[in-house]
Amino acid sequence: MQQVQLFIKDQSSVYQRVELFNDETISLTQSIQNIKDVAKVFTDFTKTFTIPATKDTNKLFKHYYNFDITGGFDARVKTVGLIKLNGVDFKKGKIKLEGVDLKDNKPNAYRVTFFGDLVDLKDIIGEDLLSDLWFLDNAKEDGTGQATFVREYSSEKIKRNLKGLDTTVSFTNASGSTETYLNAIKTPLLSCKNRLYYDSGTSSGVDGNLWWENGTSETHQHGVYWEDLKYSIAVYVIVKAIEVKYNITFSNDFFDYTTEEYSSLMMLMHRKKGQAEADYSTGIRQYTDYVDTMGVETGITSEDYTLSGVTYPLRVDSYNDRAEVSGFFTGTPPAGWDRQYFYTVTLSPDDNQLFYSAYLYFGNSIIASAEGIQGEHTFTSIGGLGSSTNGNWSIRIESADTITFGTGRITWRFRFVETSTGTTIRTGTQKVNASEFKVERKFDWLPSQQLPKMKVLDFLTGLWKMFNLTAYVEDDGTIKVQKLDAFYSGATSYDVTEFVDVNTSQVNIALPYKQINFRFKGNKTLLASKFNQLNNREFATLEYKGENPNNWVGNEYKVEVPFEKMVYERLSNDANNRTTTIMYGFMADDNQEPYIGSPLLHYATLQSPTSTYVPSISFRDTTVAHSEITDPIFMPSNQVDFTTNTNKNTINFYAELNEWTATVNLNSLFEENYKEYIQDVFNEKRRLTKVKAFLPITILSKYTLADTFIISGNKYKINSITTNLQTGESDMELLNEV
Repeated sequence: MQQVQLFIKDQSSVYQRVELFNDETISLTQSIQNIKDVAKVFTDFTKTFTIPATKDTNKLFKHYYNFDITGGFDARVKTVGLIKLNGVDFKKGKIKLEGVDLKDNKPNAYRVTFFGDLVDLKDIIGEDLLSDLWFLDNAKEDGTGQATFVREYSSEKIKRNLKGLDTTVSFTNASGSTETYLNAIKTPLLSCKNRLYYDSGTSSGVDGNLWWENGTSETHQHGVYWEDLKYSIAVYVIVKAIEVKYNITFSNDFFDYTTEEYSSLMMLMHRKKGQAEADYSTGIRQYTDYVDTMGVETGITSEDYTLSGVTYPLRVDSYNDRAEVSGFFTGTPPAGWDRQYFYTVTLSPDDNQLFYSAYLYFGNSIIASAEGIQGEHTFTSIGGLGSSTNGNWSIRIESADTITFGTGRITWRFRFVETSTGTTIRTGTQKVNASEFKVERKFDWLPSQQLPKMKVLDFLTGLWKMFNLTAYVEDDGTIKVQKLDAFYSGATSYDVTEFVDVNTSQVNIALPYKQINFRFKGNKTLLASKFNQLNNREFATLEYKGENPNNWVGNEYKVEVPFEKMVYERLSNDANNRTTTIMYGFMADDNQEPYIGSPLLHYATLQSPTSTYVPSISFRDTTVAHSEITDPIFMPSNQVDFTTNTNKNTINFYAELNEWTATVNLNSLFEENYKEYIQDVFNEKRRLTKVKAFLPITILSKYTLADTFIISGNKYKINSITTNLQTGESDMELLNEV
């Protein structure tokens, strides 16, 4: 019989021993399933048991049953606990008070739960979303005050990131060290609204034809429109943000930036189907295309006074985020006027269907506004500025779309009023015409606003399932994350023959399933859907049935990851059917309508479109009609490097065709992460053996689930093990190695 002792830290941080009932059993269970499920990451175990309500225990828990006590024990907070086995520290963890059992209205026992040194990730993360990861918006760059992973969303910045520029993020952290994130933000050639194609044989305006045709006419202005593209963020940056928010540390075994399959993995920031939108509370659309002259209407008249000789050096210019009209009325009207100035502003956008908001300023103060308006709008008889002769008037327009005001479509009319008697009004009207300018869709792209609506735990679970990861907590608190094969590669063997009860044992079938299905939650983008229809199976999925499944029995087991799967398209020139050097993705459904789907993981590789048949691509700008891109651009794929099949991993469970090379790539998720383990389990010689053993503390305190036990010369992997700490008896489920 082993001596089990339980200690709980009091408010003075002193371990206080608490008594246990004589018949209380404390056991721990470890299972390989726990380390393969991110929601069940334990250091060791969770165990609920009762302890007697002794005088010392009542004091420790401050008579919790008496809710009238002020400043009593807070059961909402876990406290530090320790289990000793035969006087030796065995397991550290957390104690949570669950409640008190009463008899005759007096405390009889306290119900407590002992957690391993780190509670499961589900308990830490809860229902938090990716949008709750504050690090993505607020990791400040030294000296700038700008959020490092925040990008301006504009045609210029989208174009630069498409070309592989401005993808690296560096900043000085609170410790004074420089943190650098390579290729943290990319713009892949992945359209969220319009289909892209390549046709050198025809001109078509404002469409997805990527053929570059030099010219200024409308028929020449085609290509990928910048607002059809969105930013992607590196998965490793999201993992970093998780570590920061929850104060946890993952090992760099799998989460290693030097490995391509991890460091190059991206997530499309696709919160809303179609084109992106911003939260106006954090980012606005701004003037980008200014003119610096304004026309002055001639023929100014008044009843009693002519404003001849008064100069009006007026101009439209940039004023922070507004268009400014300045320098009014430098001439002085005759003395004796009790004068006031009023104005009327008329706005008439070129497109009457677009919604916009307008804010009028005098200096830095808003003096009139209109929000959510369409078409022409007039601010009338606004003002009354006393005897002011000069001022800076400005207007800010916000819109969810690029909106244009042509020549003469923004006008200021000023009225000069003399009120010497209160009845006589003299007026003069000056009309000012603004030349054409645009308000571009330009705002701060905050990852928290643009990442898919996804739980943090679901994101991690998806990674765990894709790459068949394991996780457990090391002594220093680091969560060690490895692929299952790597987890087993560091195994230690213990010969436990002498401790095994040979009188009772069972040998059972090892695998209760007849097949294992690997699939993605989303598989409905246009080309993926067409693939599914033509092949009668979902793209990138796998139904593993082993080599001889016909007579197998059992249920089907499903491994589903919460991500979208997309088929990418390498374009051909429609004019001559020659293959181009362009590959892109289309986030649309069967009807070619914008599609939201599940969160999309992808790779993006810089690939030059330059070739004999594709010298460049056409890009639809805002400031100019279109521009030519001859630089390498980021093209999306399911493969780390899509230009070759040689030792390049994919994020497909099945060995699919490489969309670029049109050859089968065998480096699938199953092949690289599941095959060895599952084929081993499906082996006809594999058995599940159940035995009892009385393991000594020298083994109980050291073994891990990666280790193997040797019994009578045969080696076994541990499937699960439950140990009664008082008796030392262990119920073990073991898988024989074959």
